[in-house]
Amino acid sequence: MTDLTTLESRPVLFDPTPGGGFRVRGTRIPVERIVNAYRAGDTPEQIADDYDTLPLADVYRLIAFYLDHRAAVDAYVREQAEAADQLQARIEAGMPGHRAEMLERWARRAAADTPAGDGR
Repeated sequence: MTDLTTLESRPVLFDPTPGGGFRVRGTRIPVERIVNAYRAGDTPEQIADDYDTLPLADVYRLIAFYLDHRAAVDAYVREQAEAADQLQARIEAGMPGHRAEMLERWARRAAADTPAGDGR
């Protein structure tokens, strides 16, 4: 009979980022991406397929960690989303008109790439 007490468990470990966030150790995957995918209804298998550097067992560990610490992780994910929104606003404020100019440029490019009369 196998003695399971001799098997080593592998805890989920996170690496801090310079911006105050956390990535899954050994990857460049932000923790909030995994949490958001899970909350959106993705299965662990789908998440592992989307992130080939993340083994399925680690996805399950991340989800278990999230379920065990839901309130704290949800607060962290909200803080990261707010920080991203603030950064985007600062970038857009520093480049007035840039977003509109880029959208206009993409629209012109798309129109030029669409053959006349193809119904698009």
